[in-house]
Amino acid sequence: GASVPLWQRSLASGNDAGCQSGTLAPSPCSTCPVPLSHSAPSPFRVVVYDCGAKYGILQSLVRVGCTVELVPWDTPPAEVLAREPDGVFFSNGPGDPEPVEATTAAARELLGRVPVFGICLGHQILGRAVGAQTEKLKFGHRGGNHPVMDLRTNKVEITTQNHGFGVVFESVGPLIPELSGGEASHPASLLSWVERRVAPVVETAQYGRLQLTHVNLNDGTPEGMAFLDLPAFCVQYHPEASPGPSDAEYLFDAFAELMRSCGEPHDGSAGSSVTAFNPTAGASGSLGPAASPFPGAHARSEEH
Repeated sequence: GASVPLWQRSLASGNDAGCQSGTLAPSPCSTCPVPLSHSAPSPFRVVVYDCGAKYGILQSLVRVGCTVELVPWDTPPAEVLAREPDGVFFSNGPGDPEPVEATTAAARELLGRVPVFGICLGHQILGRAVGAQTEKLKFGHRGGNHPVMDLRTNKVEITTQNHGFGVVFESVGPLIPELSGGEASHPASLLSWVERRVAPVVETAQYGRLQLTHVNLNDGTPEGMAFLDLPAFCVQYHPEASPGPSDAEYLFDAFAELMRSCGEPHDGSAGSSVTAFNPTAGASGSLGPAASPFPGAHARSEEH
């Protein structure tokens, strides 16, 4: 049948699309980079900005074929690029993202140069990197029973969360009406997009279009964003499910597919040239968010 993107397959049928189980080397701290390797040959080399990374996240990256290298939160981006990674991951971490300026500055430099994925604090870091404000939530999100809607599929994921700050989505930039259900003004609550079944798109100052992909159904806070003109996406919740529900583990498979789409993996398997990669061109050559090969921009409308 027709080829189905990896994140569609994994969402519809569970964790049948990942690599076989890998093993992680002990990692006492991130003061020195510690490689974490897959038991089989690893297609992808991923550098993790360690702001307090959960071991379960590292295990999930290894599961989808990554060799993981931890670096401290304030590592200069030039040092990261010198390692020639296939992707960069911004980890979870405690507290307010505003003081973590060194990591935010690194994200600004790395966006558009390598595929990027962020979780929790990493989501906030990427938001601040493109000019968004962050705020302290009135009620922090704690525990493993938070409903989050994927605005592109209208599916609800039950998620694990542990954070007290969040991105102010309307501060990212102005809405693009033709990609936001005709709306030109930000609504008072993001739950309006849930009711309308629209995944709105804003124009950032320097990084092109950014789509709101996930919304918390309890309080209407943003839970996921994806860049439509460069290979990067992020979520506020914890898809690694350690502990908690596994509804969102497909996001790690999506990151692996994003890296595969953007370049030649280190195991030598086929991959398109990074210089030839067009982030808004689909298999048919058409342009626009629905045709984009990476997860934040794809509608994921088919299920198999």
